[in-house]
Order: sequence, then C-alpha cells, then structure tokens
Amino acid sequence: MIGHGTALMALAAQTILGIILALWGAPMMRFLVEAFPPEIRLTSVQMGYNIAQAIVGGSSPGVATYLVDTFGFNAPGYMLSVVGCMALVGLYVSPEFENEYDSISLSSRSHDTDDDYSDEAGEGSTSV
Repeated sequence: MIGHGTALMALAAQTILGIILALWGAPMMRFLVEAFPPEIRLTSVQMGYNIAQAIVGGSSPGVATYLVDTFGFNAPGYMLSVVGCMALVGLYVSPEFENEYDSISLSSRSHDTDDDYSDEAGEGSTSV
C-alpha cells in the first residue's frame, strides 16, 4: 500500500499497522503482568521484555538484509513467520494464569468509608 505513493494509502497502511499493534500490545502486557508475583513484577517484566526486544529487534535488520541478499525479497517474510511460530509455541507452553478477581463479586468487596479514617476524638471525625 505504501509503495503506491499516495498520502491516503500511506495513512491507511499506517492505521492498519497501528490497529494490529494495539491488538498485540494489550494482551501481551496483561500476560506479562500476570506472569510474575507483585514483589518482583517490575524487574521481571522489564528484564524479559527489554532483552527480548534487544535481541530480536536489534538483530532483525541485519538478518533481513542477509536473507534478502541470499534468498530474495520474500525471505524476511519467512523470518517473521518463524518468529510468529516461536511465539505461538511459547504461548502454548506457558502456564494459564488464574485471575485473582474472578471469584470475588464487586458487592462483596469492602469499600472505604469514613469509619476507616476515624480517630480518638470520635468516629468519623476529622479534627485537626
């Protein structure tokens, strides 16, 4: 689409790519958050995500250039297919996470009230 040279086609192609990226990004972030306990979540997610992005994203242009020179212009598509298959295998072998809020109804959860902020002067008062 972008190769046709019109601005409208370029906008359409970028919009489609943006939608695809959003459909990938949101579920991936939920998966990463649920994969680790809260105590180590931030470090674990950033290490795993950034190392994977550096390895795959950093080496992709060089590998794609080599594949085009060796096998032709369609070769980078095969590289993306292989990476996609590896991602599907990773999803298949990953554990299924149980949402901790599935069994809790919203009405049974305790809500903050003024009683939670009471002091010795009286229940619910906010003396200064």
